[in-house]
Amino acid sequence: MKTLKILHVVGTRSDLVKLAPLYKASRVRSGRMVQKIVHTGAHYTKKMFGMFLDEFEIEPPEFSLGINAHAYAAGISEMMRCLEVIFLKEKPQIILTVGDGLSSLAAVLCAAKTDMTLAHLEAGLRNHMPLDPREHRRRMIDSMARYLFVCSKRKARGLRKEGIRKERIFCVGNIFSDYASLYKSTEATEKLHQYQLIKHNKIIPYMLVTFHHEDLISEKDSLTCVLEALQELRKSFCVLISLEAHTSIQLKTLGLEGQLSKMKNVKLLPQMSHKDMVGLVKHSRFVLTDSLSLQDETGLMGVPCVVLRQTTERDDRLTKNHQYVQCTKDKIVRACLIANRLSFKEKKGDCVDKLCVADKILDVLLAPMANK
Repeated sequence: MKTLKILHVVGTRSDLVKLAPLYKASRVRSGRMVQKIVHTGAHYTKKMFGMFLDEFEIEPPEFSLGINAHAYAAGISEMMRCLEVIFLKEKPQIILTVGDGLSSLAAVLCAAKTDMTLAHLEAGLRNHMPLDPREHRRRMIDSMARYLFVCSKRKARGLRKEGIRKERIFCVGNIFSDYASLYKSTEATEKLHQYQLIKHNKIIPYMLVTFHHEDLISEKDSLTCVLEALQELRKSFCVLISLEAHTSIQLKTLGLEGQLSKMKNVKLLPQMSHKDMVGLVKHSRFVLTDSLSLQDETGLMGVPCVVLRQTTERDDRLTKNHQYVQCTKDKIVRACLIANRLSFKEKKGDCVDKLCVADKILDVLLAPMANK
């Protein structure tokens, strides 16, 4: 049997989280495939990236491009220039990319240019907002990828309605379900004590907050509304905030950094491992975020989530405890108080052990090689 060579193109932290189960499953089949990682450098910090590589037992990338993806056009151009050289040198049978980031867009454009086969994990996501640049990227990537791995039949039907042939679409499930055992077992006791979240042997009420998408943090009015809402909510909850590097820079640029540091009952979290973050999410009353990945994870853990957006690309079954809100102080506060009431119900997520999604993906990719 011929060996399958896969080149994984990743950029963001969430890309690495979604890649990890696939990378692990591929190693089990090492006699049938060779895999290499290209890290573009998007959202890169050496400490965070190294931490995730160690946690998921992933070998350091064979190729690290170190490209700043925040320079949109220049970033994509530089990624494509570098990726073209790598693709032509490595000649992989499959180029696999995740999600809708700039790294994925650069990979699919370069794969098309070099006439190579691209697989897209997390295909078919749509929010039907024509002005959203992420929506444009998703449609471009899905239109050009040969293998489209979707999380549900609903997403598959959506791609079919767009005119994509059914033989390119594979319903494999949500890659986050491969973390079911992690969601069940993680308790984060050490972190709860570290951040003084346990009193009299009980967890004090706390909310976990993240926000990093460009459409939110680029506008001072939007960021101000979030901060004003947190100022109100901190009176009822301890507020844990996980800030990515570019969010901190933007807060400083807009002159809003001081507002957070002056708030009492607010704790800024350092960069931490995925497992530690999962533990804090699991024991929180609710999560306030604009992260697509956290929508998945809170849905699978049964944790209420307030999403700083008015639409979702996610499946309904994962969003029964989710609220999607316009970015105004009053609406955010109101939604968070509702989420707090939901948190008193028994948390029932969807994180049950299922057939490994990563194995389903590899079965599809290896099938053409079986008779070669």
